[in-house]
Amino acid sequence: MNQNRLSLIWQRHWQKLITICLATTGLFLVQCSCHKSYDKDFESIWNFAQKNIYPQSLVQKYFTEKEYSDLSAKIKQAESWTEFEQSFNTFLDHLGVSHTQLYTKENPDYYFLRSLFTTKDPSQPKIYHIGMQTKLIKGNYIVPTTLEKYPAYEAGLKRGDMLISVDGKPFHPYLSFNHYPKKKHVLKYMRLGEVHSVSIAPIHESPHLSFIKASANSALVINKGSKNIAYYHLWTGTNDQILEDLKAFVKKHSDKSGMILDLRDGFGGAWWPYLDPFFKDRNNYFIATMKSKKDGEPMIPPQQKNNDYYSKPLVVLINEGVRSGKESLAYQFKKTSRATLVGNTTAGAFNMGLGGFSDQNKDYILYLSVGEMFLDRKQVEGIGILPDVGVDYPLTESLPSDPQLEKALQIITQ
Repeated sequence: MNQNRLSLIWQRHWQKLITICLATTGLFLVQCSCHKSYDKDFESIWNFAQKNIYPQSLVQKYFTEKEYSDLSAKIKQAESWTEFEQSFNTFLDHLGVSHTQLYTKENPDYYFLRSLFTTKDPSQPKIYHIGMQTKLIKGNYIVPTTLEKYPAYEAGLKRGDMLISVDGKPFHPYLSFNHYPKKKHVLKYMRLGEVHSVSIAPIHESPHLSFIKASANSALVINKGSKNIAYYHLWTGTNDQILEDLKAFVKKHSDKSGMILDLRDGFGGAWWPYLDPFFKDRNNYFIATMKSKKDGEPMIPPQQKNNDYYSKPLVVLINEGVRSGKESLAYQFKKTSRATLVGNTTAGAFNMGLGGFSDQNKDYILYLSVGEMFLDRKQVEGIGILPDVGVDYPLTESLPSDPQLEKALQIITQ
């Protein structure tokens, strides 16, 4: 056997050995492309949105061959689910309707929606996170809010902080804590031009469950002069446990001088039952109607008396993060003058959303507008609910205190 043939046999055995080693360590690279193709996912999402979006007038205007071609070219360049999501959502933003957004597995909100639409269990699925919401502004992740008694809250992160890095790598709301999970991470952020560093330990929990717990964690009593003021942050209305906690809180603090109900940020989902702790009955509750491909009958609240309702002064905090069902609460409080609304105009995100592609085998969820809701035949979508007392709380800077909460306390003490 000549030297060349021996060399060829050895080379083949060596390549085979490398292939086996890589495969057994989960690093199988032979004949694999490092760039995932999103073409089939893009095609499915585009077709579903085109068929089901409301109003259908958007299809002729935006779902054109040119838009398809331009967006398809951008999707082909995407090197991650995050880039895919950002490209597709740039297109969806042009539609100008709420409840229309793509969430991929690299977005913490994907796991919240999976809990609502797929597992239907607030404790599943779990991810590593530090208990805060983020907003991408000009390429930078900004903190709008943190969940009470969660790691970001305990570490002192505040509204307006710019998130820079985690363990020396650029910050990402999902990958920073889930790509290489650790007991503790080093988080760097910028506040008022100064860079700060903090050691932070993520929790392993469903984001949906975290919002439920944070609502309960928020309950407190603020002493202001001779007044005792109860405070509660209603993060979302998507689970019966939150409603029960709210009712228990109001009942427990029925003797307090006043109450502050914080609706800011979080998610929607709340409806008539969340109003009951503050009204003696439902005689003047809003009537809801929906306009869609198949218009439904008006939704009228079933009548009932609320024996343990709270009748003392009430201030409700609102901002641009109040959306969907929670806007219906703001509407009712304003309509009846039951409470003073303090803050900024709500999101005006009041369409009916459908969670398409929400099965657990998909790496994304398309949340899609399928109808517009009206309250007492009045439009909320694109308009929102205006505060009675406007108080700005900018997201672009970190203020030393919460001016909207301070105004609410001032109103109640007066």
